[in-house]
Amino acid sequence: MRTLLCLALIALTPHTAEPSCMQAELTSQVLTRRDTRLPSDGGVLVGYTYATGNDVDRDDTWTGSVGMTRVQLAPGLSMFRPASSATSFKLTTKAGKDRGSFTIDPKSAATTMTAPNPKLLTSKTTEGFRSMTTVTTMKLGAAPPADAVAIIAYDEQHKALLYASFPDTHDKLLEFEIDRTGGHCGTVKPTGQGVLAGKITFAYVDLFGRLSPTSTAITAR
Repeated sequence: MRTLLCLALIALTPHTAEPSCMQAELTSQVLTRRDTRLPSDGGVLVGYTYATGNDVDRDDTWTGSVGMTRVQLAPGLSMFRPASSATSFKLTTKAGKDRGSFTIDPKSAATTMTAPNPKLLTSKTTEGFRSMTTVTTMKLGAAPPADAVAIIAYDEQHKALLYASFPDTHDKLLEFEIDRTGGHCGTVKPTGQGVLAGKITFAYVDLFGRLSPTSTAITAR
């Protein structure tokens, strides 16, 4: 599942597309699939990908069979937290399509993820055919915790700017692409066309939408 999350985050440089490609839109997808038994302090994590036609679906219209709170963690990344009294629930779209059945584990342990340890955040811009692409690379002092599926970047006011995912196996991951301007087939990402700049902090997120402590700030170069 974390591989799917990673694929959802790969942003391609805008280009002249085929007609079918030009119809691509952002669509939501449930990321909490492999383990549907949720911790009591977590919920269902939902990310984004691209789709066309009837496959386009936005999670801001989804509902649950019990009371739900939708928490936006970052642009394109949200978490559905069920009411504290819930023991199980279903998540459905506005049209009534099933997006998964989940149960709550009241004896689950709290997350033990540590804060990210950012060492370097650099951006490089290259010029292509009728386009400019900026790729931002992040270096860490220690690999992400095993439970981390993504990392969220925040500005100086702790506003979430974007998220980037990790592959399933990331115990040796110390350098990775955290952002690339543009979108897919001309459809921009939830963050638009901006790049990371100024002082940035970070937090890890696990498969249930739980966050690690926030890192110390690092200045994007």
